[in-house]
Parts: sequence; C-alpha cells; structure tokens
Amino acid sequence: MSTEAALGVDHAPAESKPELARTDVFLRVLYTFVFCVIIQAVSAVLGILVAFQIIYGLVTQSMPDERVTKFGRDLTSYIYHVFQYMTFNREVPPFPFSDLPEDGLESQEA
Repeated sequence: MSTEAALGVDHAPAESKPELARTDVFLRVLYTFVFCVIIQAVSAVLGILVAFQIIYGLVTQSMPDERVTKFGRDLTSYIYHVFQYMTFNREVPPFPFSDLPEDGLESQEA
C-alpha cells in the first residue's frame, strides 16, 4: 500500500474545471490591475457619500433623499461585482468593460 493511498490522497479531479487560455488569464490580470485603481476611486466616492449622509442626518434629523441612498446602493453593488470578477467568481468583467444594466447594478447576475 502506497503512502498516498494510506493518507487518502486522490489525484483524480472531482469535477472537470474549464481550461483558461494564457491570453485569458493575462487579460484578466490586466483587468484586475485596472479594477484596483477603479476600486480606490469608487471607495473614495463612497466615503464622501457616507460622510454626507451622516452630516445630513445629524443636521436635518431625517433620512437622505431616495436618490442618494440608491446611489450608495449602486456603488456598493458595483464594488461587489468588481470583487466577484477579481476573485474568478464572475466571468464577465463589470463596467467599463461591459455595459451597465438598464435597471441598476443590483440586478446584474454574478
């Protein structure tokens, strides 16, 4: 009995994974670097939006306008889709390398 068999090591793949061409991986890496820059900019905008919402809430003692909250929801959804792409959980790169959906980002399928 071999050592690998005794340890229960199985070299047979459980399920076949799709093969990626070298150019696909290179392109994904290039997109990932671009998305790192985009994420930094979007995070800064999100930080400003959060600060605005807190100040607005303290001054007016009411919730911000629906357009402001929808914008925040769209930003966080966009960040989610970017991270899904960067971690190979999504095949289609998000905006600006693909179109934004007509009815907002939260409807985009991962």
